[in-house]
Amino acid sequence: VDIKNGGLDNWEELLTIKNSDIEPNVKTPTGGHHYYFRLKLGQEFTNSSGSLPEGIDIRANGGYVILPEVSTNYEQLKSFEDIREIPDWVVEHVVQKRENPISIIAKTSKIPVGNRNPTLFKESCALRRRGW
Repeated sequence: VDIKNGGLDNWEELLTIKNSDIEPNVKTPTGGHHYYFRLKLGQEFTNSSGSLPEGIDIRANGGYVILPEVSTNYEQLKSFEDIREIPDWVVEHVVQKRENPISIIAKTSKIPVGNRNPTLFKESCALRRRGW
């Protein structure tokens, strides 16, 4: 969860809406947070930037995060032994967004600041899936 682009506010809003008490595992050097979850047996996620509200990214299969043991700039907030299973509401939100993609470019001619590359990449992938 990035501090920029409203990530922390967006995450807190999701936690409030879902009545969830999830606490971060790591604080990043910029003030953001990392939340680690165990996937359920058979679940698989890819990396994503934008399937959740702005400023919230998923790093999963094929992705990486910096652990506090690697960098002294990252602060471990709770034990990695306490990593909980991914909440159903997170899974549902990610699956819903992926099954019903909305083209940002089709909705508006403006791409949010800082999202040019991931937005254009997603749009080009969507075109590729449609046979272009």
